[in-house]
Amino acid sequence: MLAPLVNRLEEGVCYGQLALTTSARMGHPPSMWTANYVLAQVTLRQSKLDEAERYIKASWATLGEYPFPYHRANSRQLQGFIVYAQGDWAAAGVLFEEADSLNRAVGDLTLAGTVQGMMAHLALKQGRWAEAAQMGETAVQTARLAEDRWRLGQVLLTLALAFEYSGQRGQAAICLQEALHLADVLQEVGLQTVCLIAFVEWLALLGERPLAEELVAGLRRCFTLTAAWQEEVAALCGRFGLGKTAVSQPWPVLKEKLEDFILTSRLPPDGVY
Repeated sequence: MLAPLVNRLEEGVCYGQLALTTSARMGHPPSMWTANYVLAQVTLRQSKLDEAERYIKASWATLGEYPFPYHRANSRQLQGFIVYAQGDWAAAGVLFEEADSLNRAVGDLTLAGTVQGMMAHLALKQGRWAEAAQMGETAVQTARLAEDRWRLGQVLLTLALAFEYSGQRGQAAICLQEALHLADVLQEVGLQTVCLIAFVEWLALLGERPLAEELVAGLRRCFTLTAAWQEEVAALCGRFGLGKTAVSQPWPVLKEKLEDFILTSRLPPDGVY
């Protein structure tokens, strides 16, 4: 039997520190970078944001004067996620832009799709709808080129909401329909969760309160929500007055209802509300 996740993460810290000590004795910068980078990832998962930031900054410092653009791009990307989790969206945006710039010398499509997706997400959160849509389209194209279906599902949700707020409701529905299909095919609970959260916001904007309420109930009772997801759902409930009593349904039922809604609803043309 596997140990609980929290215990495995603690083991990860121990092994990471051992690797860091060993690589420092060897004086091998790439190995030292890897140890610091892994420690930053693990401590981020533990929500130890100050420690994570310290490790990710150390990963950059260990490279010294060596170029290593791929390593540096990954360091800036992860630092962006850490700073985003700390709530400093402006600083996170700068770090993601730097990661994207560094990655151009490498051309890693997976890294590019992740960074572009986060840049689109930040623009969406800050109400820069047109910029979010433009960057979202770029991120979707990159994810398709990388054949990264999980990332594609994530960025389609961002693009859908950017389209909705930009007055392109038909395009939003198309993106949501594809994201819903990917979440079902991949059977990845995290993607299913963020998919339902995005649908809650979209349905609330459409005024489809009963179905939005069902999704909220399903999310809270049938899914294990991280603290960040709980906050996001709570924020949507507060914004739209949702969260009243509703029957909770599992993913297959909710997915079918959403598919039926998209197929049968007569959504207004783009730009018409």
